Amino acid sequence: MYKLGFKENFIELIKRCLNSVRYSILINGKEGSSFRSSRGLRQGDPLSPYLFLFCGEGLSALMRLACQEKKISGAKVCRGSPTITHLMFAYDCILFGEVSNRGVNVFKDILSEYEACSGQCVNFKKSKVFFSPNVTDQDRSLVVQVLGVRCSNDPERYLGLPNMVGHRMKQRINNWSTKYISQGAIPTYAMSCFLLPKFLCSELEQKQWKERNALVYLESAECV
Repeated sequence: MYKLGFKENFIELIKRCLNSVRYSILINGKEGSSFRSSRGLRQGDPLSPYLFLFCGEGLSALMRLACQEKKISGAKVCRGSPTITHLMFAYDCILFGEVSNRGVNVFKDILSEYEACSGQCVNFKKSKVFFSPNVTDQDRSLVVQVLGVRCSNDPERYLGLPNMVGHRMKQRINNWSTKYISQGAIPTYAMSCFLLPKFLCSELEQKQWKERNALVYLESAECV
């Protein structure tokens, strides 16, 4: 926090909040004696997200420095777009890079340096790596072995909403196929957050018509 430019008085106030807090644990349904924390914060502590941002800024700085020194290449959405080396949200982080022996070791060194400086540890058991279809099996094995993470092709769920929005929508349509509910309302929440591609919209529409086994009567915007 000193290196980020925070004043000493503010840092001391944060330290007091960390040193004065006390916790108690439920053991077999009964509350035990309270004790003072000697290191770190409990999960769910109001200060935890804010302090995590300070630590995350250190990791972000290491990634930016590696990109400036041409150690990692990052990824681009399209030609002319800015290079993306990492994305961070809440307690999660996505790192982008080229599959190579040098690139993998650079990522490993960055994570090791981040752990040593921040005192945090990367949970490799919960970490996964996603590859482009063009990556060979040999290169995939190299990355998995060096980083010690699992290889996966399924982005799974995030914050209760799957990254595979189409899969989620199909499940909801199947569950509600026998109920009288507006078909347009089913994907409304996801569509308010994400710009769905045309092919996904077509798949959802086909799924709705197929599961209903009946005609869908559409009303004009004026009638609605």
